[in-house]
Amino acid sequence: MNGTSWSHSRVTLYDQCPLAYRYRYLDGVPDAFTTIEQHLGQVVHDVLEQAYAERSRGGRVDGPWMAAAFERLWHAPDLAAHRVVKRGATAEAYRAEGLAMVDAYHGRVFAADATETVSLEHRFSLALDAGTGRAWAGIIDRLALLPDGTLRIVDYKTGKTVPDPRSDRQLQSYALHVFAERHADRVELCIEGLRAGVTLTADFPASRAGEVRGHLLARIAAIEGATSWPARPSVLCDWCGFNVVCPDAGGAGRRGRRRSAW
Repeated sequence: MNGTSWSHSRVTLYDQCPLAYRYRYLDGVPDAFTTIEQHLGQVVHDVLEQAYAERSRGGRVDGPWMAAAFERLWHAPDLAAHRVVKRGATAEAYRAEGLAMVDAYHGRVFAADATETVSLEHRFSLALDAGTGRAWAGIIDRLALLPDGTLRIVDYKTGKTVPDPRSDRQLQSYALHVFAERHADRVELCIEGLRAGVTLTADFPASRAGEVRGHLLARIAAIEGATSWPARPSVLCDWCGFNVVCPDAGGAGRRGRRRSAW
């Protein structure tokens, strides 16, 4: 698999379910559906990207501006195509949650944010080693410059779980790119937990780049060396876009809940 592009989402999918990994990355099976949670996350990210871009152009971004941007993006032509999996939930309830997230973020962070935007939704591909051509790809939600000159890598999270930036391998891997591109000796890692309404930060020095690179290469080598791809059934199977082809979707104790229409 020399020359393969790797990412945090790719490695995470293998950890969650090797069979789902095989379907997506080895067999090229397309997801049968997308979920309302995916739509929610994308819309919130897009609103914040547009808000910081507008502010960088000198525009005025207040709470109503963010709300209007959210509503415009939420009501996309394909809205009905995003599946609501959670029992008893509705798309309208998710819309209200997302609107509350961007409104709270404006009041809690955006309105008083004195950092300078360096880049938004910055896509990168970083060579991990010269011998195999393995590359690590990612998208940095926002790269900001603090008043003291420190670069801050910001990642938005709309889920219930908020990772700890002190140990988050996703942000640490993004730091490798910033170190290589910007020649910084340290960065600040920042996770914005939008649902929880928290901002978590951690200092990360360039001296740890080798450690992170070694970890990524070891994880990649382990996945490349896999000879079997067992399913790992869990409650997440209902949200998996491969459950229409997976023989173990939902686990033995949950097969009766599998929706054949998927």
